Amino acid sequence: MKKLLALLIATLVMLTGTVGCKANNDGALSQFKDRPNEVVVYYSSNAYGGDWLTKIAEKYMTTHNDDTYINVKKTVEQTSDLAKIESGVAVGDLYLLDMHLEDKTFAYEDISDVYDSYPIGETAKTVGQKLDPAYQNYYKNSGAYNYVMPKTSVFGGYNFAYNKTVLDSIMPEGYSLPRTTNEFVELGSAIKDDAYLLVNSFYDSSDYGKYMYNAWFAQLIGYDAYENYRMGRYFDAAQGKYVFDESSPTYYTKYRDSIQDFYEILESIYTKDSGYIHSDSISLGAMEAESVLAGFGFGPNKKPAVFMINGTYLEQELGWMLEEQKAANNPQEIRMMQMPVASEIIKRTPSIETDQELRTVIDYVDKILDGETATKPADVEDADIEIIKEARTICGLYMAGGMVIPKAANNKAGAKEFIRYLASDEAAVIAAQYTNGTDFLPFGKDVSEEELGAPRTDFMNDCIKIDKRTTRFCSSDSQEYKFTYVTKIGILYGNKNITSYLAGFYNGTNTATKETFYQTSYNEISNNWERLVTEFKNQGGNTAN
Repeated sequence: MKKLLALLIATLVMLTGTVGCKANNDGALSQFKDRPNEVVVYYSSNAYGGDWLTKIAEKYMTTHNDDTYINVKKTVEQTSDLAKIESGVAVGDLYLLDMHLEDKTFAYEDISDVYDSYPIGETAKTVGQKLDPAYQNYYKNSGAYNYVMPKTSVFGGYNFAYNKTVLDSIMPEGYSLPRTTNEFVELGSAIKDDAYLLVNSFYDSSDYGKYMYNAWFAQLIGYDAYENYRMGRYFDAAQGKYVFDESSPTYYTKYRDSIQDFYEILESIYTKDSGYIHSDSISLGAMEAESVLAGFGFGPNKKPAVFMINGTYLEQELGWMLEEQKAANNPQEIRMMQMPVASEIIKRTPSIETDQELRTVIDYVDKILDGETATKPADVEDADIEIIKEARTICGLYMAGGMVIPKAANNKAGAKEFIRYLASDEAAVIAAQYTNGTDFLPFGKDVSEEELGAPRTDFMNDCIKIDKRTTRFCSSDSQEYKFTYVTKIGILYGNKNITSYLAGFYNGTNTATKETFYQTSYNEISNNWERLVTEFKNQGGNTAN
């Protein structure tokens, strides 16, 4: 009965969009409302709710500003708020939203002076200098650097959350967490009689695989090559640089093998008859899929699932579900595993010939990245070690949202000052205390357990370890003027992200082989090449060599 109740609640929560959020704190700071100045701050309520922001505002008003009231309000509908900002009728001074803001810069106040200023109480680095380089590049390339400030940390990107309780029960003799895509598939085959390898949420296109799988393609060709690929460029050995060929889609033919390998990796996991994907995934929303991961069966299908692609916020979202399981004497331990390395990367590493050797090298690389001492595997070239080390630093990411000040704001100066405080280490500690110990704000502060006042969970320690290894991100929803975005050519042609391919594999509608897929997509690109290049150039794309 409790399991049924939990699933009903999960579905209700999914529909209302308030899962994992704490109580609305609007009005909680009203003791400050009689101050002469006011900054109205609207925030979108994600998995972490708004306690973190309310507590930061309280500290700011108590310690750093005695004449301003930070009036914190939760947005009702982000799309509506953005429309108001665009039309110049927004009533807030500062908006913290979880949606793409980059192409609306005409409606925002220039905040380049905030980027160039120091956080309140600090003089070591400017606000801009404290940002993760991934954000620096993203906002500069998208033309939003002077208008949008990131809201939350990239913090490790998306990875594979897993139910350790289920995996331990199925494999009591012990197991290794998958380090390669082949090993991931092998595990799926070994456990499919007792559990699904992966649960997805295809119903509302909220499967987070679309935000991370591009990283496998980046591993297959190398990160620099990936970034240039997205600009329609390939490496020309004769010229010693990446170039754009306006006469032909050479960038696509150059990476034919890797495109086919990438297709095959996805196919090996998602194919309908494999039995690896939870059978209800096509009808599951995000919260229903998370309830499956938490050990609740869905509908008549009670077989558990071991993995789900997710982010660090999962712990907050699953909190009440795990409490429900504990109360029913069915505790579940959820952990986080770094995404496996694409097995076909060994085509780039001559001294690493097999997947088993690759797994050994990954073990070595992980220890080095974690700052441990390790013995390099015998007969493996340093250059190949570096390729695997880079692969282990690449992760997929959904990078959207940020802080903006509308041009129509009443108190722009006050809003800028509050952003400067949000960029401080002091604010970062407060945010972490109310977001399960995550380094929530994007300004580079590593919050210690001593500063938190409590130890982190094993799940969060997993996330931190992954985050320390991760330095390169593949943003699948980039608003930058990149060839693959402007022309709507994803790594798999015709789809900016890969959601339809994943669902297609699952429901059996993708019937092509890797070879016929490549040839069909190449023909379509080649036949439209002149138009695609013109479209790219018209939208600011650079084809000059």
